[in-house]
Amino acid sequence: MNKLFPFLLILFCSACAIGPNYKRNEFFSDEQIAQNLKITNSTGKIVPADWFKFLEDEKLDRLIKNALKNSPNINIAKEKLKQARYNLYMTNADLLPSFDINGEYVKSNPSKFSDLATKQDYYQLGLDASWEIDIWGGKRRLSESAMAMLDSVSADFDNVKTVLISEISIAYLNWRLYQQLAKETLINIANQEHIFDTIKNKYNAGLVDTLVYNQAESLLKSTKQQLPQFLMNENKYLNVLSVLTGELASDIKDEKSDILNKSFSFDKAALYDLPVNIIRNRPDVTASEQQLVAQNALIGNKISNLLPALSLEAFLGYQNSTLSPIFNKDFNMYSNSIETIMPIFHWGKIINDIRAQKSVTKEALNNYKIAVLQAIADVSNSIKNVEESIENYTLAKDNSALYQNIAELSNTKYTQGLIAFSDFLDAEKDKISAQIQKHQALNDLLIQVIYFYKAIGGETRTNYSAQGDRKDCLT
Repeated sequence: MNKLFPFLLILFCSACAIGPNYKRNEFFSDEQIAQNLKITNSTGKIVPADWFKFLEDEKLDRLIKNALKNSPNINIAKEKLKQARYNLYMTNADLLPSFDINGEYVKSNPSKFSDLATKQDYYQLGLDASWEIDIWGGKRRLSESAMAMLDSVSADFDNVKTVLISEISIAYLNWRLYQQLAKETLINIANQEHIFDTIKNKYNAGLVDTLVYNQAESLLKSTKQQLPQFLMNENKYLNVLSVLTGELASDIKDEKSDILNKSFSFDKAALYDLPVNIIRNRPDVTASEQQLVAQNALIGNKISNLLPALSLEAFLGYQNSTLSPIFNKDFNMYSNSIETIMPIFHWGKIINDIRAQKSVTKEALNNYKIAVLQAIADVSNSIKNVEESIENYTLAKDNSALYQNIAELSNTKYTQGLIAFSDFLDAEKDKISAQIQKHQALNDLLIQVIYFYKAIGGETRTNYSAQGDRKDCLT
């Protein structure tokens, strides 16, 4: 029994991992978060992965689908995920024994004046095996840290997808906005050129004065002046789409889209029909928490450096002055050893390493808290912005219809000679301005809804990794 005691002690210690286990710091209760955001905290609310389809635009759907396969940003995120997975594999491999083939040839011929050296000429070939037993769980803490980093990178990958979908949708909307404004501006220019030609003929005939002529010319030039800016912005956002999707701008076919001509309505009550766990399960928040888990696990790894380390080593092979006969049992050799190292005095290096790791963990804790607060702020801001954008769009849409009607009446009255030409021009200017404001208001509303989905983290997710209960030893 006395001989078995050391091995039983090793097995007992190997069943647990030294250092503090991670325990989530909630910071704020679900009730506090729900009250702050005024959400219902409904548990059945599901946000689909294809949430962007609320825009009902097939061209946008195809761009996003292709981008999720081919975008450089997605490919970079995939490679980072692979790297984190490979790092976990390498860390786990350190928990197991290692085996190496060891070959050696030694030939020495000391000088005749050497008393200590001897002539050597031999070959050695064999299999080396070594294993550092993870008595205190320090290596398992490294594995835990690597697993948490893999979860963090996995969450980052989801965050990249959410951000990419959002940015593509916003760039697409802006592209369509300036495309629409450029198209309508060309129509307005054509109409105003017709009006100017009519006024010019009347001016040449002496039927209107210079003021009317200049007013008509000024309106036409003012409208033409808007066109280059609209065309530049249209081209700019097309190139933004090119970068985001990984496609050349010339390959993004300009199919017809009526995305900014649809009647759009949004149920404001849906903004508050959310589960509170969208905050903690948002990809960037999850990534930050998993980084905290990783740093916390490293504390145990650093603590294990204070305790004895136990290593087993063995060699089995062949040793002789020649390579033949290599498999003769008379030349076979083996060795095995048990080595233990106990740190005694390192001038405070190990203790300060532990302190430094605890400090890094506290830093990660505060970063996690910032991520939670930022998520709450983003959701709060996005809800408010959507509500305000709905009101602004409703007013802009009604205003555009009103000025359209005024412009039509003004045209009729001017034709009948009931109002001055300047009044007709003012009505025309107001109509154009109201049209632009309506399109911009709808575009802004759709973008704010996209920001809302981005703020809640896109699709509904569950926890990336369930950190199981672990035993604490010598914490």
